[in-house]
Amino acid sequence: MLLSDEDCRNCNKVVKKPALPVTTIRDMLISKTKNYHTAKIGKKLSPPPRKNDSHLPLDQVSLSKRKRLKLNPPLALPLPKIEGPLGPVIIDQARLLVGLGGFSPADKKLPTWFGSTEQKKQPPLDFSWGGVSNSEFGKRCSEFEEKLSDPKAVIEKRFRLGGGVNATYVVTLSNGLVGIWKPEPRENRLPMRRQVPGGGNGRREAAAYEVDKMMGHTARIPPAVYREFNGVKGGLQLLVPDVSPGEDFGAEYEFLENADNPVYKRLAVFDHTIGNLDRHGRNWLFDPQGHVIPIDHGLSFPVKNSAQGGSNFAFQKPAVLDDSNRESLSRLLRNRAELEGRLEGLLPSRSVEAMFTRVDRMLATGTTSDQWRDDGIIPGLEDVISFVGEVKRKIS
Repeated sequence: MLLSDEDCRNCNKVVKKPALPVTTIRDMLISKTKNYHTAKIGKKLSPPPRKNDSHLPLDQVSLSKRKRLKLNPPLALPLPKIEGPLGPVIIDQARLLVGLGGFSPADKKLPTWFGSTEQKKQPPLDFSWGGVSNSEFGKRCSEFEEKLSDPKAVIEKRFRLGGGVNATYVVTLSNGLVGIWKPEPRENRLPMRRQVPGGGNGRREAAAYEVDKMMGHTARIPPAVYREFNGVKGGLQLLVPDVSPGEDFGAEYEFLENADNPVYKRLAVFDHTIGNLDRHGRNWLFDPQGHVIPIDHGLSFPVKNSAQGGSNFAFQKPAVLDDSNRESLSRLLRNRAELEGRLEGLLPSRSVEAMFTRVDRMLATGTTSDQWRDDGIIPGLEDVISFVGEVKRKIS
């Protein structure tokens, strides 16, 4: 493909200028000069990449994405590394930009959910999230699931919810349900945890709910499904109304202070089961009666039980299993074949196998254990996070 310097700046605006060879997005990003051989990204580059270069070809990037890659000024940033599930990954400009999730320019014009008229009009639940029996809670969740999965339901309104590294929306459906929509194309596809593949957050949200349901709703996370709207796949989760958000990172909660607390035990057992690597103060809510509602399980289900690297985790204290904890875990083993069928298409088989290994270990030892993770730091992760922020600022 031949693009002139002017073509690069205007993407689809054709001008009559001598064309220069540009074979990769990386070439576009690192240069705005006519001499691509002397383009700079902190140092002088060699001639344009050879045919066997591994950078992402230009024709694999959509026109809309190219339009968003504003080329003036050029990027001059370091190229960090990150440990991925299959080993070290070099994150160059092209791969990083293509991997960015987040809101599109058009989405930024959407109203925010908090403070909107729709939020104020949303009625509270007619039952206590943590105060009803397991059977009643399961019945209510089945009703929500049916509406979340309704193939005839369409999105009528969208609002920006924000938070995290993915674009998250509050949507009102034509069947009256209000949910949280995490479309797959707007997910960050960088591996943010060493053993958790990039992307797939919506799938893992649905998988976490399937596991909790099979455990008898031990953690009582909101119902979530993986579905499609107008050809776009993603995760859709119930928006629980009339709740209070948790505090920010480092907040202290009474139920976390004592590992013998029943609330601590059931949440610890659940997070160890799914291998949750992102549990912090912003990833749970509280209903009006003070019951904990765990949310955001997109960085769970690692493919291996070793060296997870840097993570957020709230249940380091070992919790001795009681009878209800053992029953929740035993339900997973008794219904393993059924659960594996539900998780097919949501998780890699390695993640499912690693989960059952953790379950076996807890039942064998009678306690939760941190053996499946460590407190190391992912090499280069801070550089990647800084790099993402710098790139977003330059292309926003």
